[in-house]
Amino acid sequence: DLTTDNLKYFTELDEDSYESIQSDYSTEEIFIQKEFQKELRSKIIAQVDKLRKREQELFVRRYYYRQPIRQIAAEMALSEKAVENRIRRIKLKIKKGIGEV
Repeated sequence: DLTTDNLKYFTELDEDSYESIQSDYSTEEIFIQKEFQKELRSKIIAQVDKLRKREQELFVRRYYYRQPIRQIAAEMALSEKAVENRIRRIKLKIKKGIGEV
């Protein structure tokens, strides 16, 4: 599945980030943060899986592959403004689905 396979890292801190915050936080606080991130990532993936394929593609291109709006627009035959608006709506759908809105 496109989103599950490609977004597993979503909301995780990389190893360098953990090393840099270890001195500022206790092991328990870091563990709690990791668990929170895992739970949030699972919720986000579940919501992305509910999106239409075109919306999934936009989301994955922007937030997994980190493609610039201009590139996404050119490759998907959309205007930059259309990409920005669609991504904004997708983010709102995801937030609403996980209960943040």
